[in-house]
Amino acid sequence: PQKDNLIEQILKDLAALTERDLAEQKRKEIEEEKEKDKTLSTFFGNPANREFIDKGLENPELKKKLESIEIAGYKNVHNTFSAASGYPGGFKPVQWENHVSASDLRATVVKNDAGDELCTLNETTVKTKPFTLAKQDGTQVQISSYREIDFPIKLDKADGSMHLSMVALKADGTKPSKDKAVYFTAHYEEGLNGKPQLKEISSPKPLKFAGTGDDAIAYIEHGGEIYTLAVTRGKYKEMMKEVELNQGQSVDLSQAEDIIIGQGQSKEQPLITPQQTTSSSVEPPQYKQQVPPITPTNQPLQPETSQMQQSQQVTPNLNTATALSGSMQDLLNYVNAGLTKEIDSNKQIDLIKEAATAILNNEKSDIAEKQSNIIALAENTVNNKILKPDAKVAGVNAILETTKNDQNTPNLEKSKLLEATVAIVLNSENLEPKQKQQMLEKAVDVGLSLKDDASRAATIDGIKDVLIKSNHSTEDKGTMLIAVGDKVNVSELSTAEKQKLLGSVLKKGVEAQVLSPAQQQLMQQHLDKITAEQTKKDTIKKVNDILFDPL
Repeated sequence: PQKDNLIEQILKDLAALTERDLAEQKRKEIEEEKEKDKTLSTFFGNPANREFIDKGLENPELKKKLESIEIAGYKNVHNTFSAASGYPGGFKPVQWENHVSASDLRATVVKNDAGDELCTLNETTVKTKPFTLAKQDGTQVQISSYREIDFPIKLDKADGSMHLSMVALKADGTKPSKDKAVYFTAHYEEGLNGKPQLKEISSPKPLKFAGTGDDAIAYIEHGGEIYTLAVTRGKYKEMMKEVELNQGQSVDLSQAEDIIIGQGQSKEQPLITPQQTTSSSVEPPQYKQQVPPITPTNQPLQPETSQMQQSQQVTPNLNTATALSGSMQDLLNYVNAGLTKEIDSNKQIDLIKEAATAILNNEKSDIAEKQSNIIALAENTVNNKILKPDAKVAGVNAILETTKNDQNTPNLEKSKLLEATVAIVLNSENLEPKQKQQMLEKAVDVGLSLKDDASRAATIDGIKDVLIKSNHSTEDKGTMLIAVGDKVNVSELSTAEKQKLLGSVLKKGVEAQVLSPAQQQLMQQHLDKITAEQTKKDTIKKVNDILFDPL
């Protein structure tokens, strides 16, 4: 694509603008990635390259080139797919109406094609005591006015989709000229129940906030100027959380004018999205860290832009192995499409298991990449809103079982995968403690089945450490730690190993103060019983040694 070519040229320019050794190393990595038929978006989407990209953006010449690409891309999208240009259901300006009671409040009603109200957007103009923001060159810019838009998180009034593109304002609170405009966008796609779901937001990089509180306004520097976005830190966090819950995407877009599209269920209309037109890269929803767009410089999204109904298209694949031959994101798209289509939970679990098998059997991946992909699949399963809670448990357990049976992954690496999976489960906000415990117990079972004592010990140590460090209540931690101890107690391991493992679990629980007196007593009783059995065996062995080898 044209944008990829431009980015490639900019990266080559970067080799002459930054430290040569590092730039040359990264350039070679890109060439190697291209040889593997991977796009440049893979490079920008890799968190390991974040520092390098940020360093490049410090160079004014490079930053200027990237900014010009973004603005040109958004102009093209808006001009081509606007209602004014005759495009059916295209972009159109937002018609704000002032509140009678307050001059600093405005609102607009967004409707679908049938005329049903999707939501009412409210905008507040904030006139504040002047504060200063520093630009990249160190100069200060004074801000005295900005706006906030109450972007909806949930929409349940009517069916359809909604696309908002909100223009970033200049430091004085006015809109920029169209040739300098950048945007903050939010895309609400039609969900399974027909209601719009927040699936995608576009945010500029580097996105900053004018403070640490939830009411701090977002801002960026673009073209040497400071622009404020119509979103606060608190609202941004809410939106990102909802995007992740809906298995959506975070991308970067820019546009020049407040525009909006509210649409009903228009299944026959072509599905064209701004991110497809501008070739921006998208982060897989499974990863907690947002992946930057293929254009490292993100632009703020304009206040309101509506767009035609859009839904992410998944290219049909014959199977998971075929999907994985493209990229991990292709596999995840394939899996999510299958989970959405298939209502039989057993078949959903089979699909997840098939994906795990494809990852572990991929001969082109090294151990580290396989681990990363398995973790991504587990996180995708936990956070998928299509799956019922029991199916999530069964899906993650299927991944754990597949990992257990894999013949190519060393046991010690399996223990690391088990620990990482438990961390994802425990940190998820989409599961109840009971469901988390079921997955934790499965991970312990798999860990205790590993073929060497070092790997078994590493698994138990890792799981109990992750549990103690989690944000669960002391009561929940104690209950789950008891479950770990119970699994050790009933295992088929030798009494000597059980004694060692259970002792370490009890010690950790006491030190972390997560076990109640009753729980400590129960675990100590189990440990005493195991110790007594081991003492008995040691005594018998000693007697036998004397009998068979008398002095």
